[in-house]
Amino acid sequence: MDMGNRRQSRRIGFEKELVPGYFPGAQFNDIPHGTHLDFWTGRNGRRHDYQLRVELPPDYPHKEPGLFVQSPRDLPTHDGTGVLNGQGASHDWHIHNNDEDGRVKVCYTSDWDASMNCVVVLLCGIIWIDAYENYLTTGETIAQYIERLKDELGD
Repeated sequence: MDMGNRRQSRRIGFEKELVPGYFPGAQFNDIPHGTHLDFWTGRNGRRHDYQLRVELPPDYPHKEPGLFVQSPRDLPTHDGTGVLNGQGASHDWHIHNNDEDGRVKVCYTSDWDASMNCVVVLLCGIIWIDAYENYLTTGETIAQYIERLKDELGD
């Protein structure tokens, strides 16, 4: 194992210890081409249970992990005439283009660096889900919700 792989292995080991303290039930899965992390949000007043998946790239933590809404797969629009999955990359929805499986890929940061971790990624995913749920009720875009949240928090 080369030095880079050992460092990454130690970092993922650290994440495996860290994340459950903040997100009980989160599960890391080591697969042949990498590692991913699954977390079910639970309903907590939401319309759905949501499963978030964080996919760690081979050069993690130096490259940003992918954050996906794994379930439900199709995310309906506010008016019920379509799905968010069909929107493509959008600032209003804080999403990248879907992956090849049609999953929504959440855009959660524009300034990833190796000091960030999976706790931050999952927290951003939960904020995104809350913003999406708000959109279903009010029609307010995810970008509008996040800007309003920033204003309320004084950022």
